[in-house]
Amino acid sequence: MGTTLDRIKQFIHDRRGALLATTAAALPVVVGFAGLGVEVGMWYSDKRDLQTAADAAALSGAFERVRGNPSKLQSAATNEATRNGFLVGGDNTIAVNNPPLSGSRAADTKAVEVVLTRPHGLLFAKLFLANDVTIAARSTAAVSTTGEACVLALDRTANRALQNTGSSTVQMQGCVMASNSVAADAIYLSGSTTVNAYSLWTTGGIDNSGGSAAVTLARPATTHAWDLEDPLAGFDPGPVPPCNPSNDPSKVPKSGLIPNGMWCGGMTIGSSANVKMKGTYWIADGDFTINAGATIGCDCPNETDGVTIILTKKTVSYAHIKINGNADVQLRAPKDPNDPFRGVLIYQDRGAPTSTNTWANKLNGGPTMKLEGSLYFPKQGVEFTGNNSNAHTCTQIIARVVAFTGNAYIDNSACKAAGVEPVTVTQARLVE
Repeated sequence: MGTTLDRIKQFIHDRRGALLATTAAALPVVVGFAGLGVEVGMWYSDKRDLQTAADAAALSGAFERVRGNPSKLQSAATNEATRNGFLVGGDNTIAVNNPPLSGSRAADTKAVEVVLTRPHGLLFAKLFLANDVTIAARSTAAVSTTGEACVLALDRTANRALQNTGSSTVQMQGCVMASNSVAADAIYLSGSTTVNAYSLWTTGGIDNSGGSAAVTLARPATTHAWDLEDPLAGFDPGPVPPCNPSNDPSKVPKSGLIPNGMWCGGMTIGSSANVKMKGTYWIADGDFTINAGATIGCDCPNETDGVTIILTKKTVSYAHIKINGNADVQLRAPKDPNDPFRGVLIYQDRGAPTSTNTWANKLNGGPTMKLEGSLYFPKQGVEFTGNNSNAHTCTQIIARVVAFTGNAYIDNSACKAAGVEPVTVTQARLVE
């Protein structure tokens, strides 16, 4: 009897096997939490991937905004999201908003917002959640102005569309030199040329194969970018006026004020001339030539007064401009906000054909030359040397192709006051 009671007491107080039972009871909970941790980690990993796709999509949309293609925002953003592993369709959604619908850039037309959503089925999380988890990522990219170009070559395919040759020195601190050409040598630097600029920008490439050009830039050059917009693409000088018999090319004054208006047959200013100009001059069926040694100024007593020279055609041929070396030419465009030619100093009719003589227009006045305003040759080339560096002014050169063959100083610090439409350099960046 005592033996039986002893055995019962031993059984009651026996703790052997208790750990195994406890472990068996706790193991499913431990495995569940470990699985849940792995599953949550998968959500975070997918969130990172989704954010990468959203960032890329927002930037792609903003780049189309930079290029002036708002109708392509949706497709560009969707294609970039897909390229980064986000498959659109079903419960996977993409929203592209321009302007954004939320955040600090809401209602900003220069910003593009992309929101990606993707559901996740539950594994171990079913123990705690009733519905699937939706992972979302949002990104906003915006267009910002990073500079202004003082020189823009418009031709989209020309080799050496913007070139600095020989021993030229081009000073244009604060300005971008730009070319819309896709050629590998869209910007060409040769010889012992020296360039000091804010930056270089081109749709193609930059050729400094000689290696001797000295280039100093405040901001690294940008290649294989997008075209910069021509701010004067929509400029219309109006109908060409009739010829004025009083403005006889054979009787151009050698002193005093040259009458403005229409000059059929061109205009040549002799080497001994000391004249002034004011208002709008239409030059047709002959070139506008300024010989070496001539002195030309602006009869501009008022701050808003200025000169506009329109090179066009009446019946025979389109006019060109030729300023020969050592001519002292100091002219500025009108600044009056009510003047239809505000900010435009020289305008060559966009109907002018692409010339077989690439450098049919030559502005080679030398160090005393001072041309303030837009110099516009959309279908032809211009060769430039000179410009006075004694004062802050505004010189903007927009042409099919541009060549600097000697020392030149270009400044855009006074362009806003001069009414010159800027050639803006814009880029896209993530902001949210």
